[in-house]
Amino acid sequence: MEPVESKAAYAAFLLNEKNPFEAAKKLCPTDTGRALWVASNWANDPEVIAEVQRLKGDSRNIMGIATRYELAKFYWDLANDKTIEPKDRIIAAEKYGAVAQIYDPKATNTTNIKVDAAPRVMVVRDHGNDDEWEKKVERQQRELTNGKYVANSTRH
Repeated sequence: MEPVESKAAYAAFLLNEKNPFEAAKKLCPTDTGRALWVASNWANDPEVIAEVQRLKGDSRNIMGIATRYELAKFYWDLANDKTIEPKDRIIAAEKYGAVAQIYDPKATNTTNIKVDAAPRVMVVRDHGNDDEWEKKVERQQRELTNGKYVANSTRH
């Protein structure tokens, strides 16, 4: 019969390590043979499984699962994975922003940006014949380049 403390320690290593052998190597860092035996015999042991479940239920152990960087990287990778549906990629990007603290999904305030600039398009409602239209274009371009033209409306 193996000591219960060793099984509890192995269960703690299993909490952070998916590979049973890697967890066993942490328990037995200098004895590879023992680590192989532990991985083979304890990975499905009822006492170890019960201890892993108990540890998973303890909220203090959540911090050891992943760092904030690892979680942000996970969401970033999902957001950039072209095989994932766009709506899910957007959700992943929002979660990345929340973890990285560059986006607050709970924020409800919106930013209204008022831009007071003359549009760089020519709007001619009735250009008449070609000669009249050409004169109007020349005048408008002259006013634009001299800075005298100010748009009254952005409607087209």
